Amino acid sequence: MREIKPFESAEALAKAIDNGGRFYNFFSKADDNIVSAGELAKAAGIISSDHTAFLFLEMAAFDLNVAQRSQI
Repeated sequence: MREIKPFESAEALAKAIDNGGRFYNFFSKADDNIVSAGELAKAAGIISSDHTAFLFLEMAAFDLNVAQRSQI
């Protein structure tokens, strides 16, 4: 299991999850302000579980305030 360290800023989290996905995610582009399930899975370090990817997002955003979470 991978250790998840919560991000301290919404900008850092957004940059980490808007990563373009893996090479086979043809329609995902990095830094386009749209986070696809493939990009989130890549940031979480998993292959194909959307539930685990969203759990990663919740844990990574744990230290952010409510306004920053809504921004993400």
